[in-house]
Amino acid sequence: MGKKVLLPFAAFLALVIVTLYHSSSSTISPSDLIGMKEAYGVAVQGKVEETFSENGQTYFYISDGRSKIRAVYAGQINYGEIIALGDWKEGIFYVREVLKKCHTEYGG
Repeated sequence: MGKKVLLPFAAFLALVIVTLYHSSSSTISPSDLIGMKEAYGVAVQGKVEETFSENGQTYFYISDGRSKIRAVYAGQINYGEIIALGDWKEGIFYVREVLKKCHTEYGG
């Protein structure tokens, strides 16, 4: 009976490992995004540059060191590394959610 349980458990464990690997590496760079016409629900990782706020919106660039993309977010963004979830349309990345913020924002 132990062998009957071992095979499904091993398959489940392999599925968990693959899922965790893909979820941790599912971000794209600004350089990758520039090559796409449109993209929805993507996570972009990069460095925040040149922020400008007006009427509750923050306009900024996300850079990977090779390329940078224009972005807009309905909230505040600090300089540093971020992972941002949003939509890429007409050359602008519309950020819906910031998943990772600069460590200084947390007082560290």
